[in-house]
Amino acid sequence: MPFAAVIVAWVLGVPCALLVLLYVVLLITPIRLPYVSQGARALAMSTMAPTTDLELGDMGLAIEGGVWPVLQFNNVTLSDSKTGALIAMEALEIGFSPIRALLGQPSATVTMVGPHIQMVQDLFGPRVARFELVEDPEGGPATVRVLEGETSFPAIDISANGVALNGQSPADGSVQLRSDNDWLVYNLKAAETGMADIVEQVEMGRFSRLVIRDGVVEMSDSVYGLFRRFEDISLDVAQGRDREVVQGTFSARLGGRTMAGTLSRTVEQDGGTRLEADIANIDFASFLPFIDDPDALIAVRGAGAISIDVHFTPETGDPEDGEFKLDLTGLDLRIKDDFFPIASSIVDIDWSPDTATFTMAESALSIGQSSAYVSGVFALGLDQAYGPTIGMSMTARNLALHPGDMEAPQAPFEEVTLTGWSAPLYGATGIDRLVARKGDGRIEMSGRIDMLRAGMGIDLTLSGQGVSADDVKRIWPYMMARDSRDWFVANVSDGAVKDTRMRFSFPVGSLAIGEEDVPLPEDSISIDLVGTGVVARATPEMAPIEVAGDVTLRLRDDDLSVAAAGGEFPTEAGPVTVSNPALAMETSVDGRGIFEVSGDIRSNIPSLIALVREQQPGLIENLDLPLDIDALTGTVDAAMLGTVTLNEEGAEEPFRIDYVLNGSVNGFSSSKPVMDHRVGDGRLMFSASQEGFQLGGTAAIDGKEAEIEFTGAIGAEPTLRLATTVSADDLAKLGFDVSDFFSGEVRVVGQPMPDGTFQAIADLTNARITLEDIGVSKASGVPGTLRAVVAPDGEVTELRDIDLTFGSAHLAGSLSYHMSDGLQLAEFSTFQLSSGDNATVRVAPIDGGYGLVMRGRQFDLKPMLRRYFGLGTGTGGVSTTQFNEMLALDVELDRAIGFYQTTAFNVDVDLLLSGSDLRRANVTANFSEGNALAVTTNTTPEGRIMSMAFNDAGTILRLLGVYSQLAGGQGSLVLNRNAARDTEVGELQLQNFSLIDEANVAQVLGNHQDSRELIAQQNRLDFQRGRVTFTRRDDRIEVNEGVLAGSSIGGTVRGYIYTDQRQYDLTGTYVPLFGLNNAFRQIPLLGPLLGGREGEGLVGVTFAVRGPLDNPQFRINPLSALLPGVFRELFEFQTQTQ
Repeated sequence: MPFAAVIVAWVLGVPCALLVLLYVVLLITPIRLPYVSQGARALAMSTMAPTTDLELGDMGLAIEGGVWPVLQFNNVTLSDSKTGALIAMEALEIGFSPIRALLGQPSATVTMVGPHIQMVQDLFGPRVARFELVEDPEGGPATVRVLEGETSFPAIDISANGVALNGQSPADGSVQLRSDNDWLVYNLKAAETGMADIVEQVEMGRFSRLVIRDGVVEMSDSVYGLFRRFEDISLDVAQGRDREVVQGTFSARLGGRTMAGTLSRTVEQDGGTRLEADIANIDFASFLPFIDDPDALIAVRGAGAISIDVHFTPETGDPEDGEFKLDLTGLDLRIKDDFFPIASSIVDIDWSPDTATFTMAESALSIGQSSAYVSGVFALGLDQAYGPTIGMSMTARNLALHPGDMEAPQAPFEEVTLTGWSAPLYGATGIDRLVARKGDGRIEMSGRIDMLRAGMGIDLTLSGQGVSADDVKRIWPYMMARDSRDWFVANVSDGAVKDTRMRFSFPVGSLAIGEEDVPLPEDSISIDLVGTGVVARATPEMAPIEVAGDVTLRLRDDDLSVAAAGGEFPTEAGPVTVSNPALAMETSVDGRGIFEVSGDIRSNIPSLIALVREQQPGLIENLDLPLDIDALTGTVDAAMLGTVTLNEEGAEEPFRIDYVLNGSVNGFSSSKPVMDHRVGDGRLMFSASQEGFQLGGTAAIDGKEAEIEFTGAIGAEPTLRLATTVSADDLAKLGFDVSDFFSGEVRVVGQPMPDGTFQAIADLTNARITLEDIGVSKASGVPGTLRAVVAPDGEVTELRDIDLTFGSAHLAGSLSYHMSDGLQLAEFSTFQLSSGDNATVRVAPIDGGYGLVMRGRQFDLKPMLRRYFGLGTGTGGVSTTQFNEMLALDVELDRAIGFYQTTAFNVDVDLLLSGSDLRRANVTANFSEGNALAVTTNTTPEGRIMSMAFNDAGTILRLLGVYSQLAGGQGSLVLNRNAARDTEVGELQLQNFSLIDEANVAQVLGNHQDSRELIAQQNRLDFQRGRVTFTRRDDRIEVNEGVLAGSSIGGTVRGYIYTDQRQYDLTGTYVPLFGLNNAFRQIPLLGPLLGGREGEGLVGVTFAVRGPLDNPQFRINPLSALLPGVFRELFEFQTQTQ
């Protein structure tokens, strides 16, 4: 027994010890089996195709998981010289259970560690290949270079003319274009076949489990130019307890996202099979790369989930039907740089492989804020010219379109149906017909959409009736005519579409998305829309207006125009009515947007002001207007055109506004004074723009109708001009009675100035001006102008820069006037009544009147002399009739021009005058040839005496324009005024003077033979002396006695000169041969009888002078020459007073 025990111990113990030792070694390191791998390679190669090559590295024995022994082949490579495919892995492990191996069931597990597979995907489907990445030395994208084998796949040319194969295809038909449905059938059948092979291997007892660990698959998509790398691939597939089921798990990482799932294959009772898979966090672009092309305009990005349940027929193993369940929640729709999240219920899709149709049951779907219940049928096909295609028929229920810049819709579209197609290879989607219904409204669309890397292209036609303005906003794609859409969304708040026609035609790459600045192609957008019940506003700041009648919207590319019948803007002060409103939007040549708004406005002024305040707060308050704008009333009718130009980005101002406003105001008035004047009953026309404004028309200013012109410019003070026609009666009603000076009408234009002054200009053409006291007048019709600056200051008003011109008169200066005290000061630097005048005048108040100071180099006295001494119109002396106050004259002139080219030099005048009462007169003047004039005044108890001395009476009379035929004559004139009697008694003494060329004297003298002979010799009568005594009253001058004495001629005169009637009534006696005749007057006792009165003689002729002062009539009595002395009085003429 002991020996037997020893034998048993050695028999059993030694192998166990060896096994224990082997186990310990395997735990530390694999044991190499260098000669076995070659045999294994030879055995494997015998089952492979001749073009296949297998490389097995070192073979070893190892322990997996500390339990299972594993045969391990390192650095395994499988290649195919025909296709050029290459599969490499770090290790291939075959593990088995020793216990089951003892029972004859090794239950082997095949594990591929770190397999690296390269695949090419194109229109021929996915296939194992070999390629390398060639880096761009300039840093650009790498290039994938495919290393093909002995046979190559034909190149595929994709062009606008279709898909064409460039090269020879294999004769066996293994290489051919397939539809997406065919590829789905092909791939699912390959998956089912792979799972069936595992079952077969299990049944053959070769292995029962397939494991892939740390796998990598690199896939190059030559159609879409994409390169994808799947990493950390794991797969664990084994037969289940039910031998009819094979199941497993898998996972893979792509772009940082790991998807995972389960799969199973079940053998049905009829012999058919069922393949099921559930995949979570799947990136659909892994299998449909075109949906997330990074260079494409529109893409779907993100991860979802999918469940697959496909049945295969027992006869052929082909897919019989399938069911897909999709969960799209977690995906995003990307349009350029905008992302819209996608959410959905579980989408159930039934697949019919035979008909290549996918039927989607109704599912809830939302993209961004929009949502709908969607169902449809999709058919996958293959067009020999354009490759894979998709036919579609979809229905959406309760479609709620909710763009990000709008609120949620009040009601969705009830139903939307779509029939169309898609050619994914060309990025083309066709809409054969889309119909959206909402109540009685209907929208139809057809056309095509192309989405390529080069951009997006659209060719769509849309029509609609009965939908709302809100619906139009929602169906208007936000990337098309963005500015026009933004305006429509922001400013059209209500309305219904009667009819619309839209056409969008954008070639690929011409559609701007996001912030791109791409000019619109010509004729790319055409929209015609007619709406009713529209509520809109021209700008976001304006209150909405309910537009009456139809509204027409027309959009051509960037040019938008909107026209309507009219409507009203409600304001707190009442409505503002707008008729014929229109809006136009266009893009200028330099790409800047231009908005143009026009229309006709009717409103009362308070409503219009309220509207401006609502839309432009602070605008009116910032205007420096010379009136209270809230006090204005009236009705405005205006036509408005406004243009808003958007400036370039980065400009100081984002936009520029240009506008023109033309119209009229009726019933314009102000309840408060405008610049201290009452304004009412205005009828005005106006025009305004961004440069300024102009207002003109008529209004009642302080009860007098006047013309108004009000202009202003941006950045400058406004200008107000008032014009009116004023008569003497109008001024009298205002308290200014100027009827003594002025008659007719004067047109006056005034302009208030910023400093408070008032510029005025008066047209005197239709006025008659009479300044009697200075002998100046202007007839109506003679042009004349008065300019002045009126500067009111309380009760004092200054007139500055006075410039008065008419005829030869010109006055320039200033004056100051007190409302109660009258004239304060008047200064004229230019005082010209006749051409050549050069004088200045200053007038200032004195005690009881005014003092006038004149200085000058020359002054023409003829107007005043004619006034005072003219025989036709003269007053008979210096007097004032238009001026009742005392007037003191202080005149110093170098030259004074009189009548008959007579000039007085060094004229010095000191007068004190009150009406016709010359209270003081001190005058000196020089004439040519040493002649002079001196006038002095002395007071007396009864009044005053004015004395005049001269040495050339003829020069003085010619200067005064009284008489031009007197030559020489020295003498004096004395006037003694009796203030109590209001009379003046005067005496004129003359010596040594002559009458020359006097026609009236010749008429008298011609009745005597001797006188006729005297005149025939020379037309000159010389006198030694002359004396006239007279009495001057207000209405007449009584010539008490007038005597002329010469060597050959003499005479007497007496009678009246009626100054009020401007008539002569004088009688007298002409004495020929005065020296001889007058001698009889000197005889004692008989002298008065023979010679008559003093100054007469024995022989004399009586005469009378009657008639106007400027045209007297002389009458002669020839019979008086026959009677001597006193008897001659019987034939004398009698004055009227006599």
